[in-house]
Amino acid sequence: MKKAGSDTWIQLLGMLSVLAGLVFVGLEVRQSQEKACMISVKGGTFLKRRLRRPIRIFYTLFRIIALSKL
Repeated sequence: MKKAGSDTWIQLLGMLSVLAGLVFVGLEVRQSQEKACMISVKGGTFLKRRLRRPIRIFYTLFRIIALSKL
């Protein structure tokens, strides 16, 4: 049986380091994606509130004009 040389151990350590780096990057991407989704949801709620007011004003003006023609 042949013993593993120091070169083999260095290669193994390198492969494990690359694997650990990929796992870390995957976790970071997942975390940033979740954060972006939360910001998007929060921003969407804010945008809906901002758009609701002009629509309400337009609807009120439309009703006033429509009722005045009756």
